[in-house]
Amino acid sequence: MSYTEVSSTAVLCADEPRNLDSLSGTEIAGYKLMEMLGVGGFGEVWRAVGPGGFSKAVKILFGHVSGLQADTELKSLNRIRDLRHPFLLNIERVEVVDGRVIVVTELADCSLDQRFRELLAAGQRGVAREELLRYLRDAADALDFMSEEHGLQHLDIKPENLLLQGTHAKVGDFGLTKAVGPTQHSQVNGFTPLYAPPELFDGKPDRGSDQYSLAIVYQTMLTGVPPFNGRTASQLMAQHLKSSPDLSSLPPSDRAVVARALSKNPRTRFSGCRQFVDELMKRRPTKSLSDRGAHDVSSARVKTSTDLVHTENIASKSMLHGSAVPLPPVSSKPEDGLFRSTLFVGIGGLGCRSVIQLSQQIQRRFPNATLPVFQFLCIDSDSQAVADFKQSGAASRHSVTTVPTSLRTTQDYRKESSEHLTWLSRRWVAAHFAYFSVLRGFEARMSLGNGNQANSAQVGGALFAWIASSSSSKRDFPASTHRATSASMFDNVNFAIRV
Repeated sequence: MSYTEVSSTAVLCADEPRNLDSLSGTEIAGYKLMEMLGVGGFGEVWRAVGPGGFSKAVKILFGHVSGLQADTELKSLNRIRDLRHPFLLNIERVEVVDGRVIVVTELADCSLDQRFRELLAAGQRGVAREELLRYLRDAADALDFMSEEHGLQHLDIKPENLLLQGTHAKVGDFGLTKAVGPTQHSQVNGFTPLYAPPELFDGKPDRGSDQYSLAIVYQTMLTGVPPFNGRTASQLMAQHLKSSPDLSSLPPSDRAVVARALSKNPRTRFSGCRQFVDELMKRRPTKSLSDRGAHDVSSARVKTSTDLVHTENIASKSMLHGSAVPLPPVSSKPEDGLFRSTLFVGIGGLGCRSVIQLSQQIQRRFPNATLPVFQFLCIDSDSQAVADFKQSGAASRHSVTTVPTSLRTTQDYRKESSEHLTWLSRRWVAAHFAYFSVLRGFEARMSLGNGNQANSAQVGGALFAWIASSSSSKRDFPASTHRATSASMFDNVNFAIRV
């Protein structure tokens, strides 16, 4: 990058800067300005033709070289001047002409914002999900490169600064780029409130700041509805700091991913921008929002919080639901087909009542048929409810079996559990657990008398049973059959352990 070193505090002895309103056709530093591409908070961007007839993008900063805009821009450019990445817009020259700072970069086809507006004009709701994720994946690679390799955050990620070239996207406009770290806190001026993370309002940019902005870009470009709908900078600041994002316009499969990237706490977001985009790419929505037809766009168009809803545009209930058409009755008879054996189980009061109603309907449907293949079972822990159910005669009348399952208190279960394995001392368990932990580190093989091989799990089981059988405990080992089997097994064993 060709760079004319300029002190950001120097006052150049230059003429008063010229008005930028009528610069078309003007030549600056060897670049002929052809058309203005856009205006930002720090300056104007022009398409220009440079030496050799190559088209370039020329950014002309507002104000004098000693002003705040130029000072901020020059510091940021110094931070990224040596960075090289396929998806970072290449900066070729920085010059001071007539007291104005100009930045020359490669020229992109268009910005993501221009692509979005082009699709809106064509009747689409936004950028197709697959296309959008392809662009954001490129941007995420570049942002992770800046963050992980150089400790930098862009801090002005928005659709206007994601520039498209062919089927790829590049990150441009590095006027707010800063180094971030645990002790590096500084006020950031000139950021875009709609896409700004909450920590930026406190002057504490973090390694997850660009990810937050990228998540807002994703939802806005996909659906046309940003997650925060404030109309002023103060409203947006309050929403970023306190309010939950509105993700209802996103496909349900995307909402959890975007919600994490929009966490108020930067440390709970994804570890990087690429991880965020990769998680989105794993999701497969059933229908892309931006792939809907033009007839769906009018109803899906974004409405602000102050838009009025007119009742004459609301369809009547008959239009929404249509007239009810009863289904024809089933004409089959029991002899018309085969019934599969089925057990209907109702658990609890509601389940039992449902089973009774089902039994009644089957008997009404087949009044003269005997259907032993259908069995009904009601299970309830309320013994009184089961007793009342039996007294009502419903169970016998409808061939329903009832099973009361009375529950006991937790103390009853705890009392019995304390009596399990009381014959086994804790010291014995600790010693033999340590022994088998050593065994797990070896390859154990057991040669049996019949020529078969036993694996290490079988060896361990046999060892445990054999040791337990030889224990000096006064109470018998419960698995006496295992004890006998293991004892006979070890009588004819060539036991070998090798590392």
